[in-house]
Formats: sequence, structure tokens, C-alpha cells
Amino acid sequence: PISSQDQMIALSALLSAGDADKSTLTLQGNKGGPEEEQVNQDRAMIYSPYMIAGSQTQAQLLGVFDGHGEKGEVTSEHAVMNVPRLLHKKLSSMSSLDDETAVSRALIETFVEVDKADPTDGKGGSTATLVLQLGPKLYVANAGDSRSFIAVLIDGE
Repeated sequence: PISSQDQMIALSALLSAGDADKSTLTLQGNKGGPEEEQVNQDRAMIYSPYMIAGSQTQAQLLGVFDGHGEKGEVTSEHAVMNVPRLLHKKLSSMSSLDDETAVSRALIETFVEVDKADPTDGKGGSTATLVLQLGPKLYVANAGDSRSFIAVLIDGE
């Protein structure tokens, strides 16, 4: 069992951002050492709407990046800054966003390109979880051991 003091410490480390329609929530991990020296290596982003050049398709892009290692916060920040831009470039050049194979390929290529350009020279890493909504379709992409779940509220349940 977790003591009430440990629960309060854990809850105080929760960081949240968002508004009435969307939010992110992260728990700052502890890598050891003084609390004031801790660095939150997690990053998250929400683009809603996610505007794709030349398309009228309703789109949203959500991502969570869990940094690891000595420079994990650098790698996760690199990912959160570059994934949306690179994916946008690929999606905007497609003749149709209805091509599920091409959209999946764009997601994979984006992950590979961002990984190859990691600025930490192997001193950092990050998992990645991305949810891309294109009209009525959802695409979920994962790298590393992070996973996504999707929940909906229908008629209050």
C-alpha cells in the first residue's frame, strides 16, 4: 500500500496543461538526487486543428514523447518540435489523404527521420506515441514501449 504522504508527493508532481476540450497530464519522474535538480523528460503536443496544406480534411495531431537517458529531455523536445513539421510536409504532398497505406508510410518515415536527426549523439532517447485524426479515421503510431488508448464518452458513459 502507498502511504497518504507518498500519494500527496506523487500528486504534487503531476503537471497538466490544456483547456475544457483537451488536456495533457504527465508525472515528473525522479532519476535520483535533489528534487530541484530533476528534469521532466516528457513532452506532449496537441495540434487541434492540424491544418494540412491543400486539404479541407478535419485533422488533429496528438503526441506524447517519454524521454530516457542522460539527455532524454533533449531527444523528446527534438521530437515534439520536428514530428508535426515533417509529417505535415509528407501529408501535404500526398494526392489523397484517403490512401491509408500512404498515410501509414508517412508516419513511419517521419519517425525514422526524427530518430536519425536526434541531436544527443546517443546520450538520450525517447519513446513516441502519436494519434493522427484525418476526418473519420484515426491512425496510431508508437515507437518504444509507450502505448495509446482511446476512450470516448457516449451518452454520459
